[in-house]
Amino acid sequence: VVATGVVPFNPDIPGLEKARVFRAEEVIEGRVEVGRRVVVIGGELVGCETAELLASQGKEVTVTRRGPQMALKLVPAPTRRNMLERLATLGVTLLPGVRYEEVTRQGLVVTTPEGNRRTLEADTIVLATGAAPNARLAAALEGKGYEVYLAGDCRGPEGIPQAIHDGARIGRAI
Repeated sequence: VVATGVVPFNPDIPGLEKARVFRAEEVIEGRVEVGRRVVVIGGELVGCETAELLASQGKEVTVTRRGPQMALKLVPAPTRRNMLERLATLGVTLLPGVRYEEVTRQGLVVTTPEGNRRTLEADTIVLATGAAPNARLAAALEGKGYEVYLAGDCRGPEGIPQAIHDGARIGRAI
């Protein structure tokens, strides 16, 4: 039974490796110092929570997202609405529907939904881009004569209830 979880998903944005970039978890846990101007890449729950934390500390925060709206997975609707209202009250700029072009010394270059190229000035870029399945062990075991079962997030990031279900299902099967 392989239950190796996930690995952070890193978007393929030219120049990202040269910038001052941190994962949202590092910021939330207080393990890193961020600059005054921050761009958060990722507009779901973790990105919005990170933006709220940073804005409450007096940072200038912009949250970007490829999708057309922010925090769509945040349910129920009043919870999502409250989050978006808190961000607005704190002065957080929300930019959904962008295309990531590159990272420069000035910040993150995006193309807006209207087709305008824009540089979002940033001292720090925070990645709240989710996770990808960690299936390396399962791939390494493939073809070696083992009966392999994938459980939990290494199958696909779905959360604890699904991982428990996987474990029960696999346990009954073997």
